[in-house]
Amino acid sequence: MVGIESASVFPEADYVCRVGMSIDGTLHRNQDLRGVNHKVRAVDVAASYQPKKIYVLLGVNTLDAYPAERALKDYGLFLDELLPLVPDCIVYLLSVPPMSKRGFEKNGTTNPARYQEFERMLRQLAQDRNLYYIDLYHLLADEAGIMKDEYAAGDYHLQKAAFALLRDYLMTHAIPWGMES
Repeated sequence: MVGIESASVFPEADYVCRVGMSIDGTLHRNQDLRGVNHKVRAVDVAASYQPKKIYVLLGVNTLDAYPAERALKDYGLFLDELLPLVPDCIVYLLSVPPMSKRGFEKNGTTNPARYQEFERMLRQLAQDRNLYYIDLYHLLADEAGIMKDEYAAGDYHLQKAAFALLRDYLMTHAIPWGMES
């Protein structure tokens, strides 16, 4: 999300993010978040904005360290904390973008199958919680489950072409601003 914020993909949005933000860290620790000058829980900052919509993208910094099952369990616990704080908010779960070929080669402990498994599990979590699901994984992945070169910047970060695609995709696959009720 830091890249999305830095690229001003949605300049009017409020972001709750930091470099290296993981599901585990978001769930279990107060963190230094961008734009906040003290350590705080991400759910508290998100709720303080009193948003009409929240787009949650977590897991990029988790799947290379933890099995998909653990990541999903922590994701569910995060939602257990967030959802009661924003009862009138539309919540979208965004799938984790795939890792680049360079990222998979460099990491060595994960593979596209782990990302695909997490994507399926996250889709089911969204369905079980009656939340919207946005599939970024298949939007950005090639047939092997690796991020397409034109969208990759480093191991699992996105470059400008991906930000434009993401903006257009969200604008056509989410409830339009002002139509939330």
